[in-house]
Amino acid sequence: MRDLKNAELRAKRRERLNRETREIIESARFGEDASCWLCSESDRAALEWLGQPFVQEHHVAGKHHDRKLKWPVCANCHRRLHALLRDRDVPLRRQQSIIETVTAVLEALAVFFEVFVQSLRKFAIQMREAIRLFDAAGIDWRSIVRGAA
Repeated sequence: MRDLKNAELRAKRRERLNRETREIIESARFGEDASCWLCSESDRAALEWLGQPFVQEHHVAGKHHDRKLKWPVCANCHRRLHALLRDRDVPLRRQQSIIETVTAVLEALAVFFEVFVQSLRKFAIQMREAIRLFDAAGIDWRSIVRGAA
């Protein structure tokens, strides 16, 4: 019984160290203030999923097609992108011919940019709402912004 308890304690310690190590590596890779480039979420606790890192590199064209074209996204958006790729039958494995590879890359890029455009629209709506609230509150924000430029 005591051996089992000690094994559980060692496993918890190892899990904590692994999480701390991941956070150090992630901070060095993406910066202390890392956030998702699609949803802009930055709360690590809200987005960490089953021990996965908060910010992940999404291979926009598929890892087997282009290893260098990457975009930092949170674990949630990464899963959402891959679910869309699966739903649309986009092949992410290495293809047999250059024509099949180019087709797969174009399909993967289309999925990514659809999600990216949705995010841009959402951010624009949020900015318009912020402007409306500033104006309604009588805040002279335009002169502050001009002065900073």
